Amino acid sequence: MNRIAILLVVLTALTACQSVRPPREAQFFVTPASVIVGDTVTLNWAVNDDEPARFAPFIDGDKVAIQGVKYEVPQEGVKQYTFDVRDGDTLVVSKTATVRVAPRPVVAKDVPVVNVPVAEEPHAKPSNYAKGLVNYKAANNAGLSASVFSVDVRDFPSKVRIYVSVRDANGNLVANLAPPYNNQHGSFWKSVSEQYAGSNRTIDSFTVTEYRTDKSASRNVSLVADYSGSMENDINQLELALDVVHTRLHTSDIHTLVQFDHRVFITSENVPGSSRIARIPFSQLSGGTAFYAASVNALSNSTSTHMDRIAILFTDGYDNSSLFHSAYDVANASFRNNARTFVIGLGNADADILQKIALNSNGKYYQPKTSAELDDIYEEIFREFEAYYVIEYSSKAANDVHAVNITIQPQGQPAQSFSGSFVEQPQPILETNRRYMAGQFGSGSASLVNSSEWKSRIDTLVQLWKTDNTKKILVIAHSDTRGNEESNRKLSEKRAAAIKREIVKRGVPSDMIIIDGKGETEPIYEQEMNKAQLQENRRVELVFI
Repeated sequence: MNRIAILLVVLTALTACQSVRPPREAQFFVTPASVIVGDTVTLNWAVNDDEPARFAPFIDGDKVAIQGVKYEVPQEGVKQYTFDVRDGDTLVVSKTATVRVAPRPVVAKDVPVVNVPVAEEPHAKPSNYAKGLVNYKAANNAGLSASVFSVDVRDFPSKVRIYVSVRDANGNLVANLAPPYNNQHGSFWKSVSEQYAGSNRTIDSFTVTEYRTDKSASRNVSLVADYSGSMENDINQLELALDVVHTRLHTSDIHTLVQFDHRVFITSENVPGSSRIARIPFSQLSGGTAFYAASVNALSNSTSTHMDRIAILFTDGYDNSSLFHSAYDVANASFRNNARTFVIGLGNADADILQKIALNSNGKYYQPKTSAELDDIYEEIFREFEAYYVIEYSSKAANDVHAVNITIQPQGQPAQSFSGSFVEQPQPILETNRRYMAGQFGSGSASLVNSSEWKSRIDTLVQLWKTDNTKKILVIAHSDTRGNEESNRKLSEKRAAAIKREIVKRGVPSDMIIIDGKGETEPIYEQEMNKAQLQENRRVELVFI
């Protein structure tokens, strides 16, 4: 073969290679990405180019049109679809899409269907809050929605119980959607998945059970009410909301009211649900805000273990008076007592901290725009227990917040998803610029009183700091008002130094700690009337800055 012929062969080969190229655009996607056995998925694809005829698309090896839609019912497990585009014999595009196919929810066997509808109390106007009660047949399917209002992790990870309410656009709670009251709507509850520690996990097996008021156990209800000075303009609305509670309690319930300003008053404890509680008038309170101390008090009161616990914690401000309790203490007390906890923050309340209390107690947070919404919120809390659903499944430990996604499909309507979350254990809650009590001292002394108690608290505070160890620790020390002002300042500096040494022992670098001796300039009690007040003034506080 002469040189010209060889050159022509080479040029022809190069031209052929250069002519192979991908299309301008190739789209492929499958929806939804998570389904239950028997559900249909939709495959969508399209190849766009100036020369579409030169390309041949394939799905799982089968040739298909340049663009189109295909419906399939995948089998249980993980199904991966492959979309290839070829230019002649050359593969120029390859894409995949994965669908997770879970088994249908398990319906408990040997559970008879109770075809008993609820006694309806329909609410006729649109409402953002739970206002009425209807059976599924009477509900407007186009307006149905669902929400998580509590999570029970007592048996984690073998069992997680997600408390869910379903309501229509008018706020009516919807009953008759799960066993034992109805086995005909299993397809309403489509799927459940969890996200945690960077993973997305489809729950392959879950049950849904309907509960109603007439089947609920007797309840222990704790009410924590803010009567601090900032409530002056809203106290009447709070009183009305507390009155709503009495209309929703069962005669077999017991309830406790804790009122607080900068002090805590257990107004009445474990009173039968049929009895009204006499309240301390606002005119006799109206001081500072000891929300944490009041909440821990209410959540820690003794009760028989068979009773369900409901706690409603309300405040309109920042805690500035709880010496021995923190936001974490509130969440921990709720979690340990398995209370269905509802936290309400009004006005200048620290929404971020209150939301973290609700999350770490596996409860629900409300943030009304005005106090006029309080009675609606208190009514909703109790209405949600009139007809609700518990989704139960097994989870996995991850030491992380679990985000839960639940998909429902009302009859004749498209599927919709809603979400909730829960924690395996309460996590530390860092409160920026909050002063934490870290120690009290004897008169004229830089030695801790009840040192083992305070050193244990310093352990906790250091662990809290470690959740954000970029912050410095400000150690602020105080004295009582007796004696010489300069001497008290120097004594407070010695107290600050003593606490700093304890913190350093626990692994905090010395240069991350600042000490400030205030002496007698910032007493809790300007007029110390007794030994207890003198003792509280001789304190050290920590601030993370």
